[in-house]
Amino acid sequence: MRISVLLFAVSSLGACGGGFGWNPLQPDADSDGVPDRDEEALGLDPGNADSDGDGLSDGDELALGSDPLIPDTDADYLLDGDEIDVGTDVSNPDTDGDSYLDGSEVVEGTDPLDPTDVIYQGGWPYVHDKDAIGGGMVLEVGKRFRDFQMVDQFGDTVSIHDFHNSDKYVVVAVRSLWHPWDQDLSQYFLGDNDSQPHRWDAIRDAVKAGNVFWIDVIAAGLGGVSSQEELQAEIKMRFDQYPHDKIPILNAWDGAIVDYINTYSFYYPPTITLLTPELKVDTLSEADGTSSASYPLDALLDYL
Repeated sequence: MRISVLLFAVSSLGACGGGFGWNPLQPDADSDGVPDRDEEALGLDPGNADSDGDGLSDGDELALGSDPLIPDTDADYLLDGDEIDVGTDVSNPDTDGDSYLDGSEVVEGTDPLDPTDVIYQGGWPYVHDKDAIGGGMVLEVGKRFRDFQMVDQFGDTVSIHDFHNSDKYVVVAVRSLWHPWDQDLSQYFLGDNDSQPHRWDAIRDAVKAGNVFWIDVIAAGLGGVSSQEELQAEIKMRFDQYPHDKIPILNAWDGAIVDYINTYSFYYPPTITLLTPELKVDTLSEADGTSSASYPLDALLDYL
């Protein structure tokens, strides 16, 4: 339902004074509620009731406080006219304050008016136009990491490319289910033990503060599970035991990401890949033919 607005003049039959308003002596060729001379002063099209083509008339936009020259005033991927249909705020990109843009919520089928209805229950980041990111054909330093989609501990399908950003490094750690080193690392991130070198404490603190994205990817490995559902149950158990609200735990039952990174034996520590904020490979676990997970983490320290 579109809003119809009549702007009444503050003055009588003379010029419109300090504001823009309807006046019977001032022509309004496109009948949008804004006199032609006012449209010209504002840079609008006197012959087009909807200068920016967003589904709202110029007069309606002026009344609502949106910009009649910008189709998406608040840059939330939802046209101003569509915002009125949905009931969202044309000047607030996140009407319900849940950290997801109104247009992104509409695309993903969540309610942009309900802060409890979110794209990711874990609060992970979301990139609206990630299809344009591209890359991922080969795993090489300097090349973009492939966009895998895997189910997280809450049952949501998470896209790796949703972690594309402007300033935060991304760690992708592919682990074997319940490997002893793996359990130690989970405890370490919660601050429960000193199993890892203290030189990595800055990384642990950065992940906790949300300044580094850490993504856990769990393959069946040593866990002895026989189906994706069993692996998902183990992942849920892991989260219940080691609940970290900044780390998604992804189900890699199909093995696609394991094949992509060509991980070494699951009897070794996790295969860790350090990605730049643009998701380009910075450092790989394997260096000079060794199986050390420390190379990417030590490299990350240089950026913190």
